[in-house]
Amino acid sequence: MNSTTKTKSFDEFVLEKKIVGFSEDPFTLASGKKSHFYVNWRECSEDLASFYELLFLIVPLVKKEFPEADCFYGVPEGGTKLGLFLQYEIFAKAAFEKKETVPFAMGRAKPKERGPIGSRFFLGMPKGKTVIVEDVATTGESLLKALEVLKDCPECLPVGVVVLTDRGGKTSEGRFLKDVLKEKNIKYIALTKGKDLLSQMKIPEDIFKKIQGEFENE
Repeated sequence: MNSTTKTKSFDEFVLEKKIVGFSEDPFTLASGKKSHFYVNWRECSEDLASFYELLFLIVPLVKKEFPEADCFYGVPEGGTKLGLFLQYEIFAKAAFEKKETVPFAMGRAKPKERGPIGSRFFLGMPKGKTVIVEDVATTGESLLKALEVLKDCPECLPVGVVVLTDRGGKTSEGRFLKDVLKEKNIKYIALTKGKDLLSQMKIPEDIFKKIQGEFENE
C-alpha cells in the first residue's frame, strides 16, 4: 500500500475527520438508546481519499495483531467496505502474483429467505481464520449476530474482531462485548474508545456531565 500520508495516531485521525461529535439535544442511536455523544464513520467511508487514509492507518495494525488471518469479513452494513478493502490490501498480492485462492467475503444486509447458507447470507462466504470488522460497537448486537451466522459456515473459523470505535455500551444481557468475545476465545481489538475520545474533545461542561452520566448508567 503506497501513500504519502503523514503518519498520525488513530485518535488524531478520528478527531480530525469529525467522526465523533456531541449535541445538547440527544441523538437516537442504532440501538434505540438516546445519547448526547455520537460516532459516525459513514462520511469517511463515502469519501475515497478519507477512506484510503483510514486504510493506510489500520492495515499495519491489523496485520500485526492478526498475522494468522486468512480472511477479513465486515459486519453488514457498517463494516462491509472495511472488510472488503482490508482483504484486498492485505491479500491481493498473494492472489495475483502467487496465484493463490483467496476468499473475498461479503455479507448480505438482508438475508434471502431460502437456499444454502452461502447464498442466503453472503455474496462470497468467509473461509479460513476470519477476523470480523465493524465500524462502531455500542451494544455489540450486530457483531454478535454476525458471529452466530459464521458458526454455520463450515470453512470459517472466527479468530478475532476489530472495531474502529467502541462506544462503551453493554449487550442486552448487560455485559461488555470484550467479555463475551473472550469467552468465545476470540481476540478483540478496539482502535478507539468512546471515553478516550471524549477526554480529548472540547465539550461544554453541562453536556459533558450528561455524557458521563450515560457511561455511568451502562
